Amino acid sequence: MIEFDNLKEYLKCGLGFTDLFEEEMFHYLLKRDGKLFYNPKIKMMCDINLTPVYYVEQVYTGSKSYL
Repeated sequence: MIEFDNLKEYLKCGLGFTDLFEEEMFHYLLKRDGKLFYNPKIKMMCDINLTPVYYVEQVYTGSKSYL
């Protein structure tokens, strides 16, 4: 799991949004929980309880040390 606590780091890692739903969910969960988690194995963004929320179509290009 890769933790994100701001939009800048999320975008910097090569991830993005394919529609308004994903972007709004990201902002909502970030405001609600303070962080989100990306599971590169299943390509899903997860909330603080590690519940998958939405599928991420982009490829994670950030540091391999997280994996």
